[in-house]
Amino acid sequence: MTARCPSDLALEKLLLDPASTALRPHLDACARCQARLAEMKRQGEDFQRFVFPATVGAVEEAAARRPAWDLLRWLAPLPALAAAAAVVLVVGPGTPDEGYLGLKGGNSMGLAVFLQDGAGPHPARDGEVVSASASVRFKVRPARPCRLWVLSVDAAGQ
Repeated sequence: MTARCPSDLALEKLLLDPASTALRPHLDACARCQARLAEMKRQGEDFQRFVFPATVGAVEEAAARRPAWDLLRWLAPLPALAAAAAVVLVVGPGTPDEGYLGLKGGNSMGLAVFLQDGAGPHPARDGEVVSASASVRFKVRPARPCRLWVLSVDAAGQ
């Protein structure tokens, strides 16, 4: 895949909207992307033919048994998670820099991110570009037991 090749998500969008022409010039010229798209189509057909018929009944039955309020249990923490994702946690002594965002009080959480890439293992620096092949480790030190979600976005915003 070259830097100009579309992501799998972009190819999925094309499968959902074949009339879209944004990727057509690239796909007409790129044998690798044509092969990726053909494989994605084949996997979708296999899913429709084998997996979906074998599982749809059990999924519908389970959904019918689950009360509607159960969905709210999963949606309720979303605003708090969105707020937590906007907070930058900095661990270390001294006075924070101007513009610092963090948790105040005793309910804070420590978070450290470590990378292993061509430069060897090292703590991640704020704004550091992380290669796709790098290994990423998180060290979390919560003040009390919690549920933690780690979300990421690639350079293309996906």
